[in-house]
Amino acid sequence: MKRITDEMRRMHRKMNHWFRNFDENPWNFDEEDFSSYRKARVEAQETDEEFLVAIELPGVNKKDIELEAENNVLVIKAESKQEKENKEENSYSYTESYSGFYRTIPLPENADTEKIDAEYTKGVLKLRIPKKESKKKGKTIQIR
Repeated sequence: MKRITDEMRRMHRKMNHWFRNFDENPWNFDEEDFSSYRKARVEAQETDEEFLVAIELPGVNKKDIELEAENNVLVIKAESKQEKENKEENSYSYTESYSGFYRTIPLPENADTEKIDAEYTKGVLKLRIPKKESKKKGKTIQIR
């Protein structure tokens, strides 16, 4: 029942959006709606060399995870849809389950997004994000 009410809320928001912006382009579908997705739980810590991030994505297969880093923002999107069909002589049943997670995480300026290492095990996505080497070298200045 929850899935139906979430979908109805999403449709209601979309219809309101269309009518509010009717003078613009009401059929613009470019913007994805992640309102029915759950917010993935995140734990993060920092060491001298790197940032460590753990994102909980229970029930999701590795192939269903999208991970992007752009403009120092990490975007995690995961979807899982399972269908089960049971046909017997006098009965038929069909069940569908769906789970989705979405999360954006702003990264510090010194995060090296080109060298992110990602590993997914037992429903947890672990990221190791190295820090960029600081190009600023300190210098002692003598005062006369």
